[in-house]
Amino acid sequence: MREHYSLKKIIALFLFITSISFAQEQTPKNPVSIIGEFGINKHGTGDMSGYLYGLRVHKPISKKFEIIASFEANLNDGEDSPFIWEDPNGNIYDSTLHDVLAGFQLNAGIGFNFINSKRSKFGVNPSIFGRYQTNSVFSESSIDYPIITGMPFPIRYLIRHEPGRTYAVGGSIRLYYHYKINDRFLLGINPGLQTDSQGDTMLFTSLSFGIFL
Repeated sequence: MREHYSLKKIIALFLFITSISFAQEQTPKNPVSIIGEFGINKHGTGDMSGYLYGLRVHKPISKKFEIIASFEANLNDGEDSPFIWEDPNGNIYDSTLHDVLAGFQLNAGIGFNFINSKRSKFGVNPSIFGRYQTNSVFSESSIDYPIITGMPFPIRYLIRHEPGRTYAVGGSIRLYYHYKINDRFLLGINPGLQTDSQGDTMLFTSLSFGIFL
């Protein structure tokens, strides 16, 4: 009886392990993906356009949810009103101001997938971030011309009311669509917006290319 009872336990254990293995084989794969992105953005009121780039990691925890972490950066630039002048000797100078804004940030958030099929994934990603930014834009600019100063060249006055280097925390929300090319690679598109504690806002759209680990 004891041998018969032990055999039953062995058979039951074998069936249990087999059923678990079969269930795992039937579960859709949710591999971790590392995704590079590059796109365009509009900073502030939209008067300074630029580029964004970054690296994102998607870690699925179920078919509906995933943890998303990323490093993101941007480079924006714009020109002030043209300022070209001529000295008494006939030499022409271009003194137009060229404004540059750049920053980088670390994001952490979650992804919720509205669609997660064999080939396509469409979802939304709310996140929080810490950001460093530097900005060459001045708050005020005025020019005194030679007819007023008596100098042979114009004099420009630049005034800054806000710091040129800032640290901020903020929040962003983006949509993402990923198309699975094969078991190794994906392509995607990611529109979104963000705002931070310094009052800076950004609208962006990027294209992405990723690899499954």
